[in-house]
Amino acid sequence: MIEEIRNIDLVINLKQSFGLNSFKPEVDDELLASCIRRQAGFQCPCSKITLVSSVSQSFQHLIEIPIEEFIVRLEEIVEKLIIGGDLLELNEVATNDLAAKGTWIFPAHPSYLPRPNGRFLIFGIVPDEISPIASLAHRIIYAGCKRTINQNEGEDLDHILSDLGLTKISESAWLKLPKISSAQDYLLAMNKKLSNATQSGEISELVILDGKKSNIYYRGRWTNPTNQTGNYVGKRPHLYGGIIWCYVELKDGHLVRFIDIPFRHNSINQRGCDGAWQLQMAIDYCAGNPQLYDIREDVNGDIFDFFSPIPLWAERRFIALGEMVESKNCLFSYLIPKSDSQSEERFIKENLWLSRKQ
Repeated sequence: MIEEIRNIDLVINLKQSFGLNSFKPEVDDELLASCIRRQAGFQCPCSKITLVSSVSQSFQHLIEIPIEEFIVRLEEIVEKLIIGGDLLELNEVATNDLAAKGTWIFPAHPSYLPRPNGRFLIFGIVPDEISPIASLAHRIIYAGCKRTINQNEGEDLDHILSDLGLTKISESAWLKLPKISSAQDYLLAMNKKLSNATQSGEISELVILDGKKSNIYYRGRWTNPTNQTGNYVGKRPHLYGGIIWCYVELKDGHLVRFIDIPFRHNSINQRGCDGAWQLQMAIDYCAGNPQLYDIREDVNGDIFDFFSPIPLWAERRFIALGEMVESKNCLFSYLIPKSDSQSEERFIKENLWLSRKQ
């Protein structure tokens, strides 16, 4: 007998199959993150565009927003999964698909990171399983794109996870940071790289981050070159789709020279977006218009609000220490225990050159 199933029932069934904590009939981040992990296990390595397209097609009859908006949401979740360690974003790799070049997405090997509070962060994807720890799947706590499991009293969870084949990640490896430098020194080094580049012709569809625009509305800072003169973070189209981050010199709105990002600096490899965001932080700070953060008090800790993206190596600290929470009038927010709040605020100022919003 064929029985028609309602959309809300299908969503609930999906959540049950993934072992999620919430069975509310809504397409939330926990469900989308689980679907992306599952699809990545089957499909990766592939481009980010290919992965997002596959998942969006599966949900086209389950969503109530335009497909274009849904694709943007999926792209944001893929980004969170990269930051959170479930997916790897690699450049200049060789694959069987000759139609898509540049940056590729790979499933990360199943791993775990012990935390001092007895909670373990779980990363990675197993192609033939929904969870990398199938025997403990019922104990996984899902919060957005983050998966954790708590150690029971008297239990050696570290040993158990290792026996299940997961790789233990040290905190130093997970939170590997570039060497601390001043914004002035960082910008000086990048400007030197740019000045050594050969002159270039015009690039079609180039967009730049205009530092003169409001630094609390990130998307509104992007614009097409008109009559600007100076050095700017930019994005240019890639031959096979997607974009390439770059640092450009303009004169009266015309391109003089450029270098592509990512570039190697202070012995650490960065994604293109991470290098670009850090560079823009330095530009804004040196221009006397530093990017901003804010702190709101909460009964469970302090909520850090950010108005612009931050590099992966910085955001991983907040993933390890706290929880991503609903943002209010900002780009994203993290709830951090009060015991860590002061040290994290110092980290933000020293490594990201941000200032607290007044």
